[in-house]
Amino acid sequence: MRPLPLAVFAYLLTGAVLLPAEAAPAARATAAARAAGAPTIDGKLEEPEWAAATWTGAFTNASVTGDPKDADSPAPVQTRFKLLHDDYAVYVAVECDEPNVGQVKAETPWRDGAVWQDDCVELFFDPANDGRYYHQVMVNSRGVVYDSYSADYGLVHSKLWNGAFRAAGQVDAAAKKWRVEVEVPFGAIVLGENAGSTWKWNVTRERQAGGKAELTTWSPLTGNFHQPKLFGTLTGVKVDYRPFRF
Repeated sequence: MRPLPLAVFAYLLTGAVLLPAEAAPAARATAAARAAGAPTIDGKLEEPEWAAATWTGAFTNASVTGDPKDADSPAPVQTRFKLLHDDYAVYVAVECDEPNVGQVKAETPWRDGAVWQDDCVELFFDPANDGRYYHQVMVNSRGVVYDSYSADYGLVHSKLWNGAFRAAGQVDAAAKKWRVEVEVPFGAIVLGENAGSTWKWNVTRERQAGGKAELTTWSPLTGNFHQPKLFGTLTGVKVDYRPFRF
């Protein structure tokens, strides 16, 4: 999702689109499996290492109105992901169903371009499991990356921040799916003293191939993708981060 302008933040702060705390949908949890070896980042998901991980899915519509009925309804076109980790990185595989696979949009060819205007997936994560500061990694079906670092629970975004992420994508026309693989090296992200084995985590999708933008999310949201307090959790990242801090 495109970084939000200041006017939108002002609108959000009025409470006009945010649900009362008791109406907010429950966050979800997933886990990363220990990788026997680093998978090849090629978008194919054919490496045997991925057999150790299980698919996580059941994406829902991302509410743009704050209506809990919208935020809780199943996405009409589904998405799923797998997670691995070793001592150096977290590896993410995302698979997107697409009945209009010939219409998958991937027009952005350069790093930090307008990837949000393409069919794309987005990873949001905070190794401190708090959400005040978090990373965003957006990838289209060509494997092109847009990344940013956010502060103050999503009110401030730094597009100038760049991480050494590796990504690749592939469109599988026969299966009517497209897939991406992403490597998140620990040396490329912010790992403070409070970073642990449980992270704030979410995966979202922007679908353009249906003819209009459709926003879906793994952990249910109530206003936009930048709602870190509503992100789910990723567990199992049991790594010594000290060599990666600087």
